[in-house]
Amino acid sequence: MADERPFAFAGLWDAWEGAGHDCVESCTIVTTSANQIIAPIHDRMPAILRPEQYDAWLDPGNGDDGSLEAMNGPCSSKSMCASPVSPAINRGDVEGAACIEPRAA
Repeated sequence: MADERPFAFAGLWDAWEGAGHDCVESCTIVTTSANQIIAPIHDRMPAILRPEQYDAWLDPGNGDDGSLEAMNGPCSSKSMCASPVSPAINRGDVEGAACIEPRAA
């Protein structure tokens, strides 16, 4: 995010009964169409929640499907920034801050 503050993706979590009656816990990140910042990279992006949406999104009693669905659009391009990073970010065996440090284009 442009202001460098932490942010949250919209996600779903569930526990359900799998084969053999085992409890299976699963989760997913909700995606949406890409905004102008992300579109040159990919056609989809995670749905990013605004802080004032956190409580409503996380409330298991919130049955207002319309308001929840409205939270799943692309976030404003004005609130984001992008910069090239090392291709090492795509490698599963590489970790650390060096993966996300901006590099010269």
